[in-house]
Amino acid sequence: MTNEFTNSAPVRYEAGKVTGVICHATFGSRPRTSDGKLLVEEKTWTGFANSEEDFADQFVGMRLQPFRIEDEARKIAYNFHRSQSLQGPCCA
Repeated sequence: MTNEFTNSAPVRYEAGKVTGVICHATFGSRPRTSDGKLLVEEKTWTGFANSEEDFADQFVGMRLQPFRIEDEARKIAYNFHRSQSLQGPCCA
């Protein structure tokens, strides 16, 4: 997550270009539009469920991320979707 992303994603989005925010970058860099809203605010999106992050933490024996995507998303997103559980081996 770089300042380049934080600064350029909202510009691309507001210019009508396809823009994506992936994984923990949804909150880590906190990209905002020109009116001050988070770029991901009021969007339908998906991310790791708390249970998936807990599984990863348990696997490596430590907390991997300082925040949970699901917790943060539910504070601002109207339509956050997650799977019920891990669907097998996965990569991020």
